[in-house]
Amino acid sequence: MKIKLILTLGWISYCFAYSQAQNAQIHITGGYMNIDGISNIVLNNAKWINDGTFNAGLSTITFTGNNSTNLATIAGNSPTIFYQLTLNKSSNDVELEQDISIIKRLELTNNSLVLDNNNLSLQTNASIANADQQRYLKTTGSGRVIQEVANGSSKNYPVGNGSYTPLTIENNGTTDEFGVRVQNQLYSNGTTGNVITSDAVNRSWVIDEKITGGSVLDLTFSWNNGEELANFDRNNCFVTAFQAGTWQSYSNQIATGINPYQATIANITDLSVFGIASDGGVLPVELLYFTGEKINEGTLLSWETATELNNKGFEVQVNRSSSLGLEWETLDFINGNGTTQTPQQYQYLDTQSEIGINYYRLKQMDFDGNFIYSDILPIEYDNENALAFSVFPNPTTNYLTIEANTKIRMLQGIEIYNINGQLVRQLKVDNKTRISFDLNDLPNGTYIIRINNQVNKRIIKID
Repeated sequence: MKIKLILTLGWISYCFAYSQAQNAQIHITGGYMNIDGISNIVLNNAKWINDGTFNAGLSTITFTGNNSTNLATIAGNSPTIFYQLTLNKSSNDVELEQDISIIKRLELTNNSLVLDNNNLSLQTNASIANADQQRYLKTTGSGRVIQEVANGSSKNYPVGNGSYTPLTIENNGTTDEFGVRVQNQLYSNGTTGNVITSDAVNRSWVIDEKITGGSVLDLTFSWNNGEELANFDRNNCFVTAFQAGTWQSYSNQIATGINPYQATIANITDLSVFGIASDGGVLPVELLYFTGEKINEGTLLSWETATELNNKGFEVQVNRSSSLGLEWETLDFINGNGTTQTPQQYQYLDTQSEIGINYYRLKQMDFDGNFIYSDILPIEYDNENALAFSVFPNPTTNYLTIEANTKIRMLQGIEIYNINGQLVRQLKVDNKTRISFDLNDLPNGTYIIRINNQVNKRIIKID
């Protein structure tokens, strides 16, 4: 038998359903539900929905049964503050569809609590009982576990995403509220970017604080051997944090414990995304900047790294307009600084810069052969010929127009080259100042337009 309990404007009515009803629930629709003293409300395969006002008193709300989360959810448009919440289902978990707060105790008797995109807040004296590998707080979305950690104390956050990977925060600074969630992957840009596939633990911890500043934290991260990616070395690992747009790595250490394993970092004052890695080039060298300056001697390229891990060095590459294609030429190799936690600055002078656009990029190479390219940096050197012609629209979908910008300039010949430098179109022009022609028969891609055998313009054709 299923019971639907509705409290409307202070009145209580009961609705019984004898089948396996899909909508069994306690629903505070707009009134006030007040529990005096110590009471126990049991929801057997039922939802909790609060759209009114709930005063928990000293009560315990217990979820039982075995149905999946569509019949074991906490929802509603009004914030719900539980005195004590107990999860004691024989199978399946309980899921949040609203933010909730706990005054006294969250009892994970037999189940996990799925946060999804909602927050669980623990008031100052609240505790969580019975968390382990089978029963924990599942941070499957953006929802966080939030609790206060006083100066001189520590709190355990029994969180995980796909597996149990808790975090302990010891606060040696100002009392504050800290929010924690776990991602079940490690990303190159903290919470976005490429997924790291080796030399790390396949989890990341996102940590924030209510009041910025004043925190001095010791953080202890826990993981299982099933989360360790290929080539990860727990006997030579380190905590890493994504800060100021790059991964900052701390001192190497030997993981403690035996499945689960732990790594600890002390005196953390800035909170962000944290991960565990080992010396294998897993985290890329990320540039703080890559710039170019035109000086009398040529083009001065400058770049800086925040930290480096197994950085063999950089190939400086250029692609010039005169190449009639996308061929990259290696100008030089600049040695890196291996593994370092301090910013490093580099420069290279290209004394052979040509008229037109010179495209530069860096090929950052690790000692193990892995590499990654920087963004492309265009540096243009103008001359009278290059400025004399306009090519538009660019990118183009079908027609292209070439126009002489002065009356004394005339179009005499047009050549179009593909990405491989092959001539795909040639037009003879009898001293015109403007010409338009059809590109519909050319496939999408990048082309070089060569004008009067003097000026190269790069265009892109798209649908």
